[in-house]
Amino acid sequence: MISTRIQPNLKPNPMFAFMGRALANAYHEVDNPEGVVSLGIAENTLMASEMSEFLSKNMKITSNLFGYGASSPGLPSLIDGLLQLYNKEPFNPVVPVTKKHLYVSSGCTTLLDQISWTLCDEGDGVLIGKPCYGGFAPDMTGRSKLTPIFVSLKGLDPFSLDAVGKYEEQLLIAQTNGVRVRLLVLANPHNPLGQ
Repeated sequence: MISTRIQPNLKPNPMFAFMGRALANAYHEVDNPEGVVSLGIAENTLMASEMSEFLSKNMKITSNLFGYGASSPGLPSLIDGLLQLYNKEPFNPVVPVTKKHLYVSSGCTTLLDQISWTLCDEGDGVLIGKPCYGGFAPDMTGRSKLTPIFVSLKGLDPFSLDAVGKYEEQLLIAQTNGVRVRLLVLANPHNPLGQ
């Protein structure tokens, strides 16, 4: 009763089993001091208490945060704040970032799915620097059926010129193999390295 295109997605993904075990036994200073501190996801639970305290003191919840506009297209105050951030140090863009350059979505998974569905055809390639967050590939293969091309950046800054050379190497190999590369995923900070 389900579609043919979803069939490959029904195969168990070992990453989710590993994450499930780690999260079911997550470290907590008081409640579970023998628990697991997972380095496989972009959560810094060791700072959770400090973040909770900071946000409780500094964040004001207003009614406009509960509507659809808060997540997409994004609150005007969020857009203005991002424009101020991206148009100065440390980014210093060559071309100033404007509102038309920003797209706000409710989470990275949603954003990667939307981008891959919109810009790519099934089988197109996506370059992803590794080590990487394990969810990047499923985010773009689940529905869009892209071809992940993992690029080893071992020992390199993901945003260095040397990294550009590694991406180009894999791009050329993919082209030789008949894969049209349409996307390059750059995460800042790079997940899971935090660089």
